[in-house]
Amino acid sequence: MPTVEWIAEQVRRLGREPVPAERARVLVLDGGAAEGSYDYVIARLPVGDRAEFLAVLAARLAPGGIAYLEHHVKPGWFGASLAREMAARHGHEVLGPELAAELERDPDPPAGDPGWFAELAALLPAAGLVYLGDAGPEPKLDPSARVQLAALPGRVEREQLTDYLVNRRWRQSLLVRS
Repeated sequence: MPTVEWIAEQVRRLGREPVPAERARVLVLDGGAAEGSYDYVIARLPVGDRAEFLAVLAARLAPGGIAYLEHHVKPGWFGASLAREMAARHGHEVLGPELAAELERDPDPPAGDPGWFAELAALLPAAGLVYLGDAGPEPKLDPSARVQLAALPGRVEREQLTDYLVNRRWRQSLLVRS
């Protein structure tokens, strides 16, 4: 899991001033019961009832707080799932060092269907959450693809199409209360 300082840096990169890390209340939401409100809620989206999980996350998030949510997404998850199955049957050496190392960085693949970013985004309003942006570096896209994406009318549509273009399988989404 990332540090609060790193998350705060990512939030600033997106143009928002976060609660200073040194005085922040932090919750790592891992399925256990938690009370109170927190300036930072750090979680990995579990397989199962995503709407219920997002409601719990929102309930723990203080006004002005930031939720950092790690989650697997399609379409890249399809390829990673195939690579995991191939490695299980034939060993990691058939994957090559780069793909094997990438799968090692994600030791906890989802047991079920991770879903599309647009599906997650559709659940956010009911939970009282808004997508702020993703932590980490911007995806590498051809300049002409960036121009075409910028012309799309909706942010969710742009993000979902970006996932297709870069074959993204993992997101680090930053959420705030609406």
